[in-house]
Amino acid sequence: MDNIINIIAGVIALYFIAAMLMFFYWLYFHKGSLKKALIHIVVSLALLCLLVGGQMLRWKSINAQNAAEQAAKMPKAVTIQPDLLAILQANPDPASVEPTKLAAIANLAEQHLGEAGKEYEAPLKKYFVYYNSHIASEKLPDTMAAIKFDAQRRNAERGF
Repeated sequence: MDNIINIIAGVIALYFIAAMLMFFYWLYFHKGSLKKALIHIVVSLALLCLLVGGQMLRWKSINAQNAAEQAAKMPKAVTIQPDLLAILQANPDPASVEPTKLAAIANLAEQHLGEAGKEYEAPLKKYFVYYNSHIASEKLPDTMAAIKFDAQRRNAERGF
């Protein structure tokens, strides 16, 4: 399909060049018809606009199909376990939460949580940063842990 559209665009370009040559022929030699030259220029530009408009509509439909396919491939949102949800809602100090629960909350950063991920993003980030900077086997500075959290949340919500 793209090759056919490219061929049509090439023919329209040649038609436009011929129309411009007709116009310049009239301009320099005052022979030929100005009216015919301008009509050919307008017709070639109208054909070009139709071709570009049709291509834009085609791209829009292709983009809509791709968006629908990507939405269908998107994993369903994971529900947060009730005990972890209670911790996130209470929002206690991360040091007071037992390490296994803290690890489970930190692992939620990699999950597609949907609306819950947006609602509890601040407490999730706080627990994730604390876990990765104090408890994890590979300890990270707070800033690096926050950057890692943001990247993991962005990727999880995109479906990667």
